[in-house]
Amino acid sequence: AFLFGAVLSGCRKEEAKGPPPKPPVPVKVATAARQTVPVELRAVGNVEAVATVEIKAQVGGTLAHVHFREGEEVRKGDPLFTIDPRPFEATLRQAEAILARDQAQLENARQKERRYGELLTGRFISQQEYDLVQTDAAALDATVRADRAAVENAGLRLSWCTIRSPLDGRTGSLMAHAGDLIKADADAPMVVIHQLRPIDVAFAVPEQQLSRIQQQLAAGVVVVQALLPGEEAQPEEGKLTFVDNAVDTATGTIRLKGSFANGVGRLWPGQFVTASLV
Repeated sequence: AFLFGAVLSGCRKEEAKGPPPKPPVPVKVATAARQTVPVELRAVGNVEAVATVEIKAQVGGTLAHVHFREGEEVRKGDPLFTIDPRPFEATLRQAEAILARDQAQLENARQKERRYGELLTGRFISQQEYDLVQTDAAALDATVRADRAAVENAGLRLSWCTIRSPLDGRTGSLMAHAGDLIKADADAPMVVIHQLRPIDVAFAVPEQQLSRIQQQLAAGVVVVQALLPGEEAQPEEGKLTFVDNAVDTATGTIRLKGSFANGVGRLWPGQFVTASLV
């Protein structure tokens, strides 16, 4: 009993002490003021390439050389693929030879036409004989024009053996390799190129904001920011360049696009970002 009383007495002394007092809470005050502040609309955006090109061959043949590594950036006009040009060079030489032969025949026919014209003037031949010679010359003239078209076509097909990039962009997975037999206008592309600079971010906002957005566009440039996951403190800044011509009746939203310079390539096609419209 004595021990129990001593313990109980100690507990009551601890309860009497209680927890330590809390420090005072600081309070800040400020004067209320009326001012203009920006309105920010946020939405999930999707990065889209401004241009995407599927590279396909216009002529068939053996792929002789690939001039780039997959995933590499290329410039407009850079060679991408070379198809074996030898069959097309032979076709061009053949067309040029046919043209030279027919041009010689045409020159002979024109000289004959001039001689027969002089004979007709002197009434040494009939009009019918002259007409036949004239018809032969005209027919050869048409043949030569057709030969020139054939030479141009053969030269054009030869130029198609070198496939060049139609834009600045980054290449994707390589679908064709040296030695492959390439079909003209095949179903699958040889490579896909995405343009990365500039680049677009597509997003949607509630239709109730449409009138405000239109007013801001009429007044000047509307700023759009793209916040990358984990890098929100360093947003990419662009400008609003597209407002869709209809509201999506299923979602009640309007589709917008912002254009970004993407100088260092932080934005990537297919990437999801937070689009902030100020």
